[in-house]
This record gives sequence, C-alpha cells and structure tokens, in this order.
Amino acid sequence: MDIKHLFFDLDRTLWDFETNSFNELINLYNCHNLHQKGISIAEEFVKVYKKINEKCWERYRLNQLSKENLRFERFKETLEYFGIYNLELSIKIGEDYVKNSPYRTILIPDTFELLEYLLP
Repeated sequence: MDIKHLFFDLDRTLWDFETNSFNELINLYNCHNLHQKGISIAEEFVKVYKKINEKCWERYRLNQLSKENLRFERFKETLEYFGIYNLELSIKIGEDYVKNSPYRTILIPDTFELLEYLLP
C-alpha cells in the first residue's frame, strides 16, 4: 500500500494548543489591562477562564450555546467571576483571542522531526 496523503488535526497533535492558548490569554490579560480592572494575577485569570471555557464548550456541544456566543460568553463569565461586568470588553477579548491565537507558533516537541521522517 502506497500512502500519498496524510492529514493531521493540528490542535494537540502538531500545534501545542495548551501552551499557545495560555500565552495568548496572558497577552490578552496584559493588552486589556485586566490588572487595573481588578484581576490581580494573570495566571488566576487563565485558571478561571479554563474552567468556564470547558463549561461553555459543553453547552455548545449540547446546542445550548451558539458558536458566535461561545466566543465571547466564556470571557464574559470569566470577567464576571472577578466582578467585571462589561459586555463590550468580553466581546473584544473574544475577538482578539480568536484572531491572535492562530499566530502563536509553539509546536508539540519533535513535530519537525516527525514531519521530516514522514516525507519521502
């Protein structure tokens, strides 16, 4: 059998989703001055976001939350956890996350070696 094409799902296979997401969330924390808005520790922002994000994805899988609303709802609920009630900020952070995340470039270890091995 001669394999001519091999497809990968990038997230968590070649592209290090966890690291790239963490880095972008820290970037958004800084860019949107969340420290000045009452969230004193960036890592705590990320920790709370991750829990809320999982719950939002579950609601999405159950058709209880649309893709469009998922993008900002996870940030809205995270900000509200910290006492920040600002829908416009939630929407902006959600837009920035979706826009910026694909430009993060951390790969799973040995990705290049694997791809080189698979090349004919």
